[in-house]
This record gives sequence, C-alpha cells and structure tokens, in this order.
Amino acid sequence: MTATTVGTAWLEDAAESIRARWPAAGRPELQLCAWRDAFPDDDAFSLVRFRVGVNSVCLAGRDLSRLVAPQRLSVAAANAWLVQTRERLSDTAGAVHLASTPEQVRREARLIGRFLLSAGFALVMPHEGVYTEDPDLQRAFIALNFPERADDAAAALRLVTEPTSSPNEVMDLLEGYGRWFTGESDSWLDRHNPQRLLSLPA
Repeated sequence: MTATTVGTAWLEDAAESIRARWPAAGRPELQLCAWRDAFPDDDAFSLVRFRVGVNSVCLAGRDLSRLVAPQRLSVAAANAWLVQTRERLSDTAGAVHLASTPEQVRREARLIGRFLLSAGFALVMPHEGVYTEDPDLQRAFIALNFPERADDAAAALRLVTEPTSSPNEVMDLLEGYGRWFTGESDSWLDRHNPQRLLSLPA
C-alpha cells in the first residue's frame, strides 16, 4: 500500500478536527507518505525524512524520528523546494485560470503562498543555517536577504493567512514575485544542480 493508493479525504477531516479542538494551532496540514518516500533505496535526499528529522512529530502511526539521523541544512535540502519551481508556478497559474469557485481560488492562493515562502526561504536556508516552516519567519528571512522583495514576501504571507478569492491578485503576484523568483531559482540551480536532478545525494 502506498500514499498514492489510499483514499486521503480523511486527512482534511483530521486537520479540520485539529483546527476545531486547538484553534491556536492555526491551519495544520497533514500528509500521508509512503515508507519509500522517507527511506528511498538509493542515497538520494528525502524531503519527507528531512521534515520528520527536523520536526520530530508524529500525530498518528509510527514515530520515525528515532530512525532518522540528524538532518543537515545542505543544498540537497534546499534543492527539494527549488528544482521544480517553473513547473510549480506554471501549474498554479493553470489551476487559477481553471478555478470555477471562490473557494478553489482561495485553495490555490494558500498553496502558492506557502510554496513561494518555503521555496524563497530555501534560497537562503543553507547560508543562514536555520530551518523553519513558520511562514512569517520565512517571510522575515526572505526580506532580510532580499529587501527589495519584502513587499512581495508579505503579499505571499497574506495568501497563506488570508487567502484571496481574486484570481487577478494571485496572478499579479505570480507575474511579479514569481518571475523574479524563477530567475533566482534558476541561478541557484545553475550553481548547485545544473543537471536539474530531482533529488541530490543526501
């Protein structure tokens, strides 16, 4: 059984239950991953293993933190967010255009906001020697390293905390910050992963 063969609607139900019981938790996102996602056969970097290693949290099932070596903030970790930047932004633009309801637009807005903050933070993560999944801290590190993009990072944060139902607002951010970020990620990949491998050695 793998993560792709299991019905996953219950994950959103579980996340909604957590939000209802502990409002201070914000908007938790639950993910179901296959064992091989965390422990691939080769020595490739695993984003799943990395996140388990740095968060050391398991809500249900087996706690894998004892099986995971301490994680390094390497270029392999940053690459996991940056290697498919063009595809991710293109897919989001297409999804926003196809969205038929305000709720669908808000969902895409929240997802792309999270990606822009996480991937933007990945550009500087190895240099800063810090890892966080807090979107406001990610925004702060982006603004610190790229002060000319502070307003765009703040706009991406608003998509996460107050997702818009306006397709134009999402597309404007993709046109501005998204274009800049695509160039930055391409430059980063040219230096660290010129072959555009999906996963670098851990």
